[in-house]
Amino acid sequence: MMPGHNAANILVHQQFQKYRNDLDTWSRQVRATRSFYDALRAASHKPVPGNLIRSLTGMMSSDKARAERLIEEGLLSQVENVKTDDPTFHTYMRLAQGHWPRVYRALDRKRQNV
Repeated sequence: MMPGHNAANILVHQQFQKYRNDLDTWSRQVRATRSFYDALRAASHKPVPGNLIRSLTGMMSSDKARAERLIEEGLLSQVENVKTDDPTFHTYMRLAQGHWPRVYRALDRKRQNV
């Protein structure tokens, strides 16, 4: 075994754990937000993995996908309560566009059905 190999493994493990915790915190914070506008804004600030593990993010794709799925489901459930005559409706669409395609499509369908 090479000297320092164990220390490197510990650092990588710590960054993996921190990224997983960041994903969980992000998901909880977005889902706990009552305002749809604030939830969309918070959802756009995805956690970033540390430098040591950035190239290994494929190993955490299931954690990231789970967090994104929970957030998207939460956002979609809030779309039902959004009124199309809300003055910030187009801002909602702009915030969802590109980041949350299913949420954007749900808002667009709601806008078209007016």
